[in-house]
Amino acid sequence: MIQLLIKNADSRVIEQRFLLEKKDDMDPFITIVPPEYHQMYKQRMTDDWFKGRVRHVFNNINMKVPEFRKRFMCHLNTFDIGVQRQLALTCDVDYKDTVLLQCCQYNDITLFQWCIYHGVDVNQVNCNGSSPLLASAFTGHADIVKVLLDYNADITKCNHTGISPLMVACHKNHIEIVKLLLDNKADYNKCMDDGGSPLFIACQENHIEIVKVLLELKADINKCTDDGVSPLFVACQNNHTDIVKILLDNKAEIKKCTDEGVSPLSIACANNNTEIVKVLLDNKVDIDNSASNGETPLFMSCHMNHIEIVKLLLDNKADINKCIDNGVSPLTTACHKNNIEIVKVLLVNKANINKCTNDGESPLFLSCHMNHIKIVKLLLDNKADINKCIDDGSSPLFIACQNNHIEIVKVLLANKADIDICNNNGSSPLFCSSQENHKEIVKVLLDNNADTDKCINNGASPLSIACHNNHIDIAKVLLDKKADINKCIDNGASPLYIACHNNHIEIVKVLLDNKADIDKCANDGESPLYIACHRNHIQIAKLLLENKANINKCLDNGASPLSIACHMNHIEIAEVLLDNKADINKFTYNGSSPLYIACQNNNIEIVNVLLDNSADTDTCSDNGVSPLSIACHMNHIEIAKVLLDNKADINKCIDNGASPLFIACHNNHIEIVKLLLENKADINKCIDNGISPLFIVCQNNHIEIVKVLLDNKADINKCMDTGTCPLLIACHENNIEIVKVLLENKADINKCMDNGASPLLIACQKNHLEIVKVLLDNKADIHKCTDNGKSPLYFACQNNNIEIVKVLLDNKADINKFTDDGLSPVCVASIENHVDIVRMLLKMGASYKHVPNIWCLILRLLGWPLKAYMEEPLD
Repeated sequence: MIQLLIKNADSRVIEQRFLLEKKDDMDPFITIVPPEYHQMYKQRMTDDWFKGRVRHVFNNINMKVPEFRKRFMCHLNTFDIGVQRQLALTCDVDYKDTVLLQCCQYNDITLFQWCIYHGVDVNQVNCNGSSPLLASAFTGHADIVKVLLDYNADITKCNHTGISPLMVACHKNHIEIVKLLLDNKADYNKCMDDGGSPLFIACQENHIEIVKVLLELKADINKCTDDGVSPLFVACQNNHTDIVKILLDNKAEIKKCTDEGVSPLSIACANNNTEIVKVLLDNKVDIDNSASNGETPLFMSCHMNHIEIVKLLLDNKADINKCIDNGVSPLTTACHKNNIEIVKVLLVNKANINKCTNDGESPLFLSCHMNHIKIVKLLLDNKADINKCIDDGSSPLFIACQNNHIEIVKVLLANKADIDICNNNGSSPLFCSSQENHKEIVKVLLDNNADTDKCINNGASPLSIACHNNHIDIAKVLLDKKADINKCIDNGASPLYIACHNNHIEIVKVLLDNKADIDKCANDGESPLYIACHRNHIQIAKLLLENKANINKCLDNGASPLSIACHMNHIEIAEVLLDNKADINKFTYNGSSPLYIACQNNNIEIVNVLLDNSADTDTCSDNGVSPLSIACHMNHIEIAKVLLDNKADINKCIDNGASPLFIACHNNHIEIVKLLLENKADINKCIDNGISPLFIVCQNNHIEIVKVLLDNKADINKCMDTGTCPLLIACHENNIEIVKVLLENKADINKCMDNGASPLLIACQKNHLEIVKVLLDNKADIHKCTDNGKSPLYFACQNNNIEIVKVLLDNKADINKFTDDGLSPVCVASIENHVDIVRMLLKMGASYKHVPNIWCLILRLLGWPLKAYMEEPLD
């Protein structure tokens, strides 16, 4: 089994899971290789080496044992020199580590010399740019470093992040190696990619001796990282007091700040490094130096609650009122963080107690906002301005009320805070507390005589907002204090209206019990009852009616509670209103009745209720639209049936004469058309210009309705006022299937308009070729002209409808028919410059000799002699 494992296990298993010698602290999952397999194990390691798994070989747990390395070295020496050289020059397949680089982790001179003997390049790096010298500096093997330097290892070679051997030796505190490298002219100011120098790293890691060595060699003491962090700054940041002293003794620049303007003093204060702060102050540091956001050392210390440093800074005359960029002072930030001891120290040192932030927040305001009651008391004891407001007008009392900080409210009132001072939108402390449902604060304010009716800018009172938000206890307290129960906001909404709008029934009861005006309307005339009906608040509607609300009180546009209930399909409300004798026929200002509105919105249940209560089925709107007409227009068939069952006037027309049947036909509502015809609607009833139902469906191409009307004996030749018949309009609109149906039903094929235009003439004029063919197939009079003598052929020629011209000529149209003013088809084609038609007409025997002289003259003036169109010269 062990033989199979050694031979076939993954390289990582060989690396980590086999030991040749047992150890006391050995992992229980380690396998001990019996002595008889030691040679096999070493050969497996060698095989992995040949395959480029150099890291696996040199990270093998056995390689940590010097005795094993010695035996492994003996194993290597059994190979031919060429094989040994091949192994020595093999790099790791993944990381490109050389064998020499891996040997450097072991301080093993024998292995090292073996690599050198076989020609390994001492400066060859892996994929990360790490050289053998850098690896030795990292592990701290000074002897290896010496040998590498003797073999001319490149002391300046850095890895891909710019880390040099000197840098890593400084970082790991390998002072002997540091000295070796420096003795060999290592660049002590060479920085890594982020700008960190060897001195910076040594200061950061608190390696005092290395710092001293570097400074003795005149390393740049102020060399900063790319973000401006100096060695002094990082030493202050990490609380390395001794290094700070050494740097200052060596004239480090004490004012040097980071790119964000943070000074060494600021970072020491932020980290509460008292000793370093003292050292910096002793060295005359700028005590008020600000960061880019304006933070001073004092501000930072107050913010972080570092009281000893605060005292130290104040003893050294720090500017006590210096603010950050948003105007926050040291006192303000101490109040915000509830650092009471620091607040006391600042006040003792005469900090400006009323200094505000850029948006007007004072220390007192902020403390009230944060509920820091002890600081509030302390500030008031020191005469803070109790009514100082922020930019939006909110006072300390307002913010305490808004946040329900009742103890602070009591303290402020005890100190005579202005109880009615409002913010910029007019909100008082009482309004705000009523809005937020802070009952106890409302009581305290009212006990201190707050104005119960002080309104915000839109006119809303504390009672209004309490009703709006359903804060019933607040409403009761306000009413007990005689708040104006009918005080309205600017749109006229009263507290009762608002409560009805929001369905707050308990508040409605309280208001009615306190004699609220039950019919007080908003500016558009909406009463509490109206809004309750509109929003389907049935219990409130019942309650209002029980309290004698005006059931027919309308909006300014005439809409009643019943009409809005019908519009919104609130059937229960409609039933309640009707049970309470609402006016069932009360119109809006456009004449719409509740029944009309219900029909329009397809609210059939309400329609039934209204009809059961004897609503007038034929009452029309101002433009004469009846409930039946609107139902037909909207295609509400069930409502149309109900109305007809209730004897609605089936022929009642709107102001332009359109009947319900006409409207249904116009909108292609075929089922309603059938229903109306079943109920004996006047099938030929026309609108004011004489258009019949059949005419309109022919015009709109509603063929199925055409068939229904004809099946019901509609007058097929009924014309509108201009004499246009259904067939003619169908021809005009190119509705060919309807034309066929009309002809099948014996429509008068030659019925003309008042100007004499026939269906055929119109089809020719509009270039509807297929209809022309259908009409001619049905014996249309091809010679029938308009009153001024224009024939179908004339119009076809005039409009360049060449295919129709051919069809007409094939059907023996009179090719030389003149109009009353003497124009023939060939003449009009010439005028219009329709060359092909002129040639066709002349070929078919059209005569130009009979063209009146005046037209010949006009044609010559236009440059269009008829002879030009002839294929052969004419005599």
